[in-house]
Amino acid sequence: MLKRITLGYLVFLLVIFALAEFIANVNPIIVYNQEEWHFTLFSGMEESMEADFRLVFTPLPYSSQNQDYSNLNLKPFSSQGRHYLGTDHLGRDLLANLIYGGRTSLLVGVIAIAITTLAGVLLGGLAGFLGDNGVKLSVSFSLGMIVAVMPAYYYAVYLRQFTIKESFLTSTWEAVYQITISLLVALMFFVIGYLAHLVLRKVKYFNHKFFFPLDLLVLKLIEIFTSIPGLFLILALVSVFRPSLVLFAFIIAITSWTGLARLIRAEMIKIRGQSFIEAAQALGLKPLVIFWRHALPNTFGLIVVYFTFGLSATIVIESTLSFIGAGIPPGVTSWGKLLAGFSFSNWWQTLIIAIVVIATILAIHYLGRILESRYNPQSN
Repeated sequence: MLKRITLGYLVFLLVIFALAEFIANVNPIIVYNQEEWHFTLFSGMEESMEADFRLVFTPLPYSSQNQDYSNLNLKPFSSQGRHYLGTDHLGRDLLANLIYGGRTSLLVGVIAIAITTLAGVLLGGLAGFLGDNGVKLSVSFSLGMIVAVMPAYYYAVYLRQFTIKESFLTSTWEAVYQITISLLVALMFFVIGYLAHLVLRKVKYFNHKFFFPLDLLVLKLIEIFTSIPGLFLILALVSVFRPSLVLFAFIIAITSWTGLARLIRAEMIKIRGQSFIEAAQALGLKPLVIFWRHALPNTFGLIVVYFTFGLSATIVIESTLSFIGAGIPPGVTSWGKLLAGFSFSNWWQTLIIAIVVIATILAIHYLGRILESRYNPQSN
């Protein structure tokens, strides 16, 4: 019974967040008369339509930042103005802010845990599976990559840093576009470095190979990140960069990837000693092929469980940082910002928000327990 309630609650939240504009919006959905109709939910309504056209509004005719000055500090279930959960001291509808704020918190959490999972799986997995003797590099390849690093950084990051920062203020898609361009520019220089490697390897000295201590470097990297308190590191990075949802999620991710990296590394050390890995090696398969096709799929359960538990943790981190006014850009609603508006005169608002936040975190956490019992029955 509890499992069905948890899953139903999470599915309900996802549907509400996905259809937020169709549930809470100050613009009407459709403007129509007997001859024509207009879909105005995202484009707004022209003044010429107001007199002759009929309006169809969303169930909640308020956006997150829309202010109703005639209804300030309304209590829940008030009959005035269709504010079902009341309003704050600025007349903003609490239910609309809960919907849009929850979507922001969940979006930041999903992006952050996705980056965390990717970094932890790749670094921890490759370090544990390949170890210090699994990667062999030639002098020519190392020189080609080292030479490519400096111009790649200069042209892809240093010269474009202001463009990238401004793109975060414009929109998320603009930021993704500018980052993609920087990645392509960097990739171009690394391709040039690889071509230089092909030329240098014809010289006997540059064709000499050595073992790259991947496991040692990843462990040292983990030690560096874990030696710095995560909250202080996040606050330091947030104070340097301009606020943006994607950048904020990325900052949370780079401070929390070490936990999964350690787990995956330990699991890979155990997996690489299994008989099916030895059989694959005996067949002559390359180490990376064995890693992707045979070793990594055996950690799927661990990754799914960590992703679920990590999602609830990142939502807590986002709410905590937003509560103290760090990270989330101005004008963007989140659950942490809503909690920061606590006042004894409207204590019920904080109580409602806290109940929703706690219920969501507990539901995601319980989902993680369900997945853990499924993929790891020994945990029961």
